[in-house]
Amino acid sequence: RYPQYKINSRLGYSKGIQTRLVTGLADLAIMENAPDHPDILVQKWLEDELWLTVGPHHSLARDNIKTIEIQQLEELSYVLRDRQAAARETTDEALQNIGITTLHIKMEVGSTDAIVEILLRGGHASFLPRFIVEKHIAQGTLFHIKVNNLNIKRTLWIARNRSSLDHHVAETFIRLLRKY
Repeated sequence: RYPQYKINSRLGYSKGIQTRLVTGLADLAIMENAPDHPDILVQKWLEDELWLTVGPHHSLARDNIKTIEIQQLEELSYVLRDRQAAARETTDEALQNIGITTLHIKMEVGSTDAIVEILLRGGHASFLPRFIVEKHIAQGTLFHIKVNNLNIKRTLWIARNRSSLDHHVAETFIRLLRKY
């Protein structure tokens, strides 16, 4: 849509992203935790949820089970983001708040896309961002399993260095994000 613009993207953890913004190595970031730094302008982008998600080979999907109880979470095996990821921190905190302290974690992975691929081929579960898995769920390739009395909500943020607010490409990118 904008062939004259070139955007380089990198994945990272919140602390490293904040450092890149403050030092001017990044013009813009999409973050799961709002940075608290005087040189960074933070704007709300999107309200999201982390959904319990399984692939087509999981017994919950095969048995057409759409809702489970909180206690059943402890019976599943999981592929989760690694502990440094903000989504993992949010998941762990939400589960601890409802008394779930131990999960059967078979694998910790550094990428949500990798988890999606693992779920598509295996029998594990994961808590994944709604905005990432909605298309898969609509296509029937992944399945959202509701958990009674559990909603893991989060806010995604747009963060920018205050010294580079007049950045045409960043402004265009933010307009596209807001249309999402």
